[in-house]
Amino acid sequence: MSPDVPMSQPTVRRIGYVVKCYPRFSETFIVNEILAREAAGDDIAIAALRTTTDVRFHALLARVQAPVSWMPVETRGSTRMWQALDRLRALRANLGKDPLDADALEALFDEEAAVAAQAVHLALWALENDRQHLHAHFASISGRTTRVAAKLAGLTWSLTAHAKDIFHESNDPARLRAVLTDADQVVGVSDMTAEWIRGLAPSAKVTRIYNGMDLDVLTFTAPVDRPARVVGVGRLVAKKGWPEFIKAIAMLRAQGVPATADIAGTGPLEAELHQLAHELGLDDAITWHGPVPQHEVIEMVRSAAVFAAPCVVADDGDRDGLPTVLLESMALGTPVVGTPVAGIPEAVHHDRTGLLVAEHDPAGLTAALKRMITDADLRVRLATAARTHIEAHFDIHDQARHLRDLTERVAHTSTTSPDGPEVIYVVTDPGIPAYGRKGGSAHVQEILRELVGRSRKVTLVAARLGGAVPPGLEGVTTIELGRPRTATPAEAERALQDLDRQAAQIVDALVSAARAARPKAPIPLVYQRYGLWSADVLERAAAAGARTILEINAPLVDEQRTHRVLVDEAGARALTQRAIRAADLAYAVSGPVARWAEELAGVDVAVIGNGVDVDRFTGTAGSGAEPPTVVFVGTFRPWHAPDLLVEAAARLQQAGTPITLLLVGDGPSLAETVATARAAGVEVEATGLVEHEAVPGLLARADIACAPYPAGEAYFSPLKLIEYLGAGLPTVASAIADLPELIGADEAILIAPGDLEALTAALAELVRDPARRAALGRAARAAAATRFTWQAVVDRMFDLLDSVEGSPVFPVAERSLEGEGPGARPVEDRRTNPAGAGPAESVEDGAVDLLDDEPAREVTVG
Repeated sequence: MSPDVPMSQPTVRRIGYVVKCYPRFSETFIVNEILAREAAGDDIAIAALRTTTDVRFHALLARVQAPVSWMPVETRGSTRMWQALDRLRALRANLGKDPLDADALEALFDEEAAVAAQAVHLALWALENDRQHLHAHFASISGRTTRVAAKLAGLTWSLTAHAKDIFHESNDPARLRAVLTDADQVVGVSDMTAEWIRGLAPSAKVTRIYNGMDLDVLTFTAPVDRPARVVGVGRLVAKKGWPEFIKAIAMLRAQGVPATADIAGTGPLEAELHQLAHELGLDDAITWHGPVPQHEVIEMVRSAAVFAAPCVVADDGDRDGLPTVLLESMALGTPVVGTPVAGIPEAVHHDRTGLLVAEHDPAGLTAALKRMITDADLRVRLATAARTHIEAHFDIHDQARHLRDLTERVAHTSTTSPDGPEVIYVVTDPGIPAYGRKGGSAHVQEILRELVGRSRKVTLVAARLGGAVPPGLEGVTTIELGRPRTATPAEAERALQDLDRQAAQIVDALVSAARAARPKAPIPLVYQRYGLWSADVLERAAAAGARTILEINAPLVDEQRTHRVLVDEAGARALTQRAIRAADLAYAVSGPVARWAEELAGVDVAVIGNGVDVDRFTGTAGSGAEPPTVVFVGTFRPWHAPDLLVEAAARLQQAGTPITLLLVGDGPSLAETVATARAAGVEVEATGLVEHEAVPGLLARADIACAPYPAGEAYFSPLKLIEYLGAGLPTVASAIADLPELIGADEAILIAPGDLEALTAALAELVRDPARRAALGRAARAAAATRFTWQAVVDRMFDLLDSVEGSPVFPVAERSLEGEGPGARPVEDRRTNPAGAGPAESVEDGAVDLLDDEPAREVTVG
């Protein structure tokens, strides 16, 4: 893939924003979001379910161009509601939409009367105002109403969940789960929020997108000289930790610190908090401002020594998601003290971008506030790092772009056929547990997710599952074959051939049954991950009338001979030839692997690399603190060269340019790697083996990523590198396989494999130049979002298969936003990789590891 492939330009979408009240004084984050999306070109209209009761308003409301409509408030039995439903049915018919289906009507009549009635009016409003997509804020009333309205109008919809709407104990679990599951996309405002949502609704399609800050308005002022004044802003409710705030002011004054405080906000605890302050003798020390418009909040925060947010988990379960005003304070240059509640630790890294204290700890809060008030150097250091962190991760323009990307993905997904062919995914290599934690396992899961989104039914036939069902794969039918027990390498080779024959019988039966049950449906597709002793699966599948794809991740014949034991090499080569030739489409993950396969089988083999899930890797990695954290993800074996990274880190330490190492993964050399680094004085954190779902969060803590490889021929196409790009990390990688053709000079720093001097120099450059890091990170994310997605991988795969067979795999008119996979080259170029570099597995991932016999079993999860 040429690095100069232009980015795709998303279509302007006509979006209906659904909110409970508008305008609402405490929800400036929604107004800022709408302004940013309008500035990016989106056509916004606002639907409010209630009129406002606020008496003061923010000046920025005047900048909103979107028209506002207030939905009628009535009951399900009202005449107007039935009249609106009748108009809605007629309008759907005029627009060429199908009649209301049972799902829409069931959702309507299952809801409470007031919600159902407003949903009808909202659906009618959306169609009359030519809205293409609905986006709701909060999963409670707004989300419930939008869920039903979207079904009634036949529109896609998304949702931003915040705090009380998902945390509070008063939420109806069944209704909440239905909202989160039915949304085409759910946005969590922090990683913690996103994980909470996944726990509530495992099938929900969740993306973390932080609330953005308008950094043109929130200009930075270094807190060199500030009065001994603490500011707090927010509703006067339990989750904000106001009693601890007030007690800390009293304790500061008792210790001789002449602290005063400003509190802005109103709420149900107002009288109680005033009484507490009076009892502690703080009548002259605390100024109560009530509700304050944003421009006054900015000036109040900008002039204080410290902003305090001692948030807690309230008794009713409510808690903050990630307080917007805390982020605004960090942007303005006022250092912050917070608690490790909800998403706060994602912004406030203790003693790096702010200070964290335990919740319900007035003494600890007092000590932290005292440090901030009395130590100007500390204030400046933390505030400077905080602003850098906000610029990297909380820019309102980045938020608008992520939301636009999300809307485009929803629009694209909605064009795929819900009645695509049945797909049977086969992985008979016992070294690749389909639901395990290896790189190969992650690849299996990502391809399965794409197939699930496009297919009527997906069945997984695997030698091993190796773990719990990953998110998004709950509806996949699984057939686990089991691993045969063998005593010698020769017996293992024969056992694997028997396993392949067993899988082939199952596949034959599944294909035949699918064709008999649905003779006019699209032809079933059998997709196999290449295993060393497998050929019968694809041959039987083709004979049964299926279309076939073979994915080749590594030259397994050579790997087995070099790194393990290969008894029957001639047999292994013959089976590999048969498998490649039996596939309608054979593709490899890198050019070297494709050339190996072509030489072996004498047929063309395409190149399609792996990708990244841009919904999970949201392009906001990095702490902005010093020393920077360099992350390495992978198995600790010689061919991943972790020793090179450690030696480079040691040299940087000696040169006075230290880095912190974050080592993610396990392997034989991990302990030695960690010991060597620590002996050289390098700070190291080693996580050990982690679930693939944990990788995005770990990458978000890093500032630089590294993918070193030793000198010598390498065929790898590393998944971790593409995930580094997707995380928005500036990356240093060895220029192995096709990487120089795939990655531009402005997207990552590529160095010669095994070159310690070049690795050290590249890391030193990034350590010393935060601006260069930021530029590389932005370009990396752009590359991931436009060229290296799993959607592009599968789009390219089907384009190539269509060119071979002459008819579409899936009966859809459009697979991608621009008609082809983003950045795809012509099909005739068999060495093109439009989707980006992905991994051939490390040799241990293909190891023959045969244990006790296990019977085949079928399980349908979901």
